[in-house]
Amino acid sequence: MSSANCLLGDNLQLLCSAAAKASGVPRYIDRRPIDPPPIIQLVVHDPLDPFLQSYTTSPAFIMQAVLMDESGKTTLRHIKGHRAMAMSGSMVSPLHTLRDTSMAQGAYFVFSDLSVRMEGSFRLRFELFETSG
Repeated sequence: MSSANCLLGDNLQLLCSAAAKASGVPRYIDRRPIDPPPIIQLVVHDPLDPFLQSYTTSPAFIMQAVLMDESGKTTLRHIKGHRAMAMSGSMVSPLHTLRDTSMAQGAYFVFSDLSVRMEGSFRLRFELFETSG
């Protein structure tokens, strides 16, 4: 996983990313936490528009993290040659309304408990969903 403060599409920004590294973790442990945890911000381009502002507090948005190979072309669901899942932890985050370091309110997806269960270099793909009831 590369670390950069980058834009994900037009309305998403990766705030905290990690180089998935198992520093100090023995090779036989099958859970390597992604540290720091990824935090994705949903950015509204016109906060004065009441309709657009409702997106930052909507409980209908969820985001899923998907483990990809290093090139970002192949989804890795299982450990090669095993039935075990390649990633563990909370792979789905609801939208959280939080304040940033400058005390400005924003909409964030926080993945505080993601772990990769195999060694290697990977990418994460984040998929945004809007649920309807």
